[in-house]
Amino acid sequence: MRASLFLPQLEHERRPTAAQFENGALLFVFGLFQKVVVADALLSPVADAVFAKGVQPDMIAAWCGTFAFTGQIFCDFAGYTSAAIGIAAMLGFTLNENFNKPYGATTFSEFWHRWHISLSTWLRDYLYFPLGGSRLGKVRTYLNIMAVMLLGGLWHGASWTFVLWGGLNGLFLTLERALHAEAAPSGLLARTSRWVLTILGVAIARVFFRSDDFNSAINVFRGLIGLTPHDGALRLESARVLTAIVVTFTVIAAHRFAPDMTVEKMAARNSRPILASALALCFVSFVVLARPDRAFIYFQF
Repeated sequence: MRASLFLPQLEHERRPTAAQFENGALLFVFGLFQKVVVADALLSPVADAVFAKGVQPDMIAAWCGTFAFTGQIFCDFAGYTSAAIGIAAMLGFTLNENFNKPYGATTFSEFWHRWHISLSTWLRDYLYFPLGGSRLGKVRTYLNIMAVMLLGGLWHGASWTFVLWGGLNGLFLTLERALHAEAAPSGLLARTSRWVLTILGVAIARVFFRSDDFNSAINVFRGLIGLTPHDGALRLESARVLTAIVVTFTVIAAHRFAPDMTVEKMAARNSRPILASALALCFVSFVVLARPDRAFIYFQF
C-alpha cells in the first residue's frame, strides 16, 4: 500500500468492531482455502509435473499444465492478499484490494488494471508516466509500454524467462494500443472472443514465467502446438486432466460470470450455522490436504 493511504491509519489506536473482526476472519480463511486447497492441493501437482526440468509434455498435458498454473498463481497470490487483508481487518486496519476478477477482462489493458493492482499502479505512476506515458507520440508510447513491461518482468527475477514474459505482455499491450483495441468491445460475440483471446494470451505468456529455464519453456511450447515426440512424452493421468480442466475453468468462469460478492454480503446472506459449517469444512480440508513444502509463490520476489 502507498504510505499516503496506510500511515494515516496509524495516527490513532485501531479498535476493530465485531463486524470487522468477523469479516476479516472469513476473508482470512477464504484466502487460505484458495492457497492451501485450490492452488496447492488441486492445481500445483499438475503444473509441477508439466513444468519439471527435462519433461516433454504431450499436447493435452501441455495445455492442462499451462492452464493449471494460470489458476494456481491466481489462487496462490489472491489467496495470500485476501488473507493479509483479512488479518488487517481483524486488527482494525483497511488494506486495498489487489485483484478485481482479472480473468474476466476482455482486453490486455483491462487485465493489467485488475491484476496485482498495487504493482500495476506503481509501474504506471513511477515508470510509465515519468517516461512520458502516451503524451509524446505513438512510437514513444509503444516504447514506454515495452520498457515498463520488460522492467516489470526483470523485477520478478534476473532471468531471461522473466524478461521474455514481460516482453510478451508488452507486445500484447502495444499491439492492442496500435490497433485501437484497448477499450472493451461492444456486442456479445466480440466481448466473448476478446475475453477468450485475452485469457489465452495471458496463459501462454505465463509459460515463460513458470519455466525454470528457456529449454523447459520450449518443451512446453512444443507440446502446446503438438510437436512433442511420442517417445518419452509426458501424458497426464485422466484424474489430473479432469482436475486441471474443471478447477481452472471454474475459477476463470467465476471471474467472468459470477456476480460481485463481498465478504460482507456473503456474511449477511447466510446464517451463522451455515457460515460455521463452511469454516469447519475449510479447516478440515486444510488438515487433510495441506502440503507443508508449499510457500507462497510471490515470497520469492
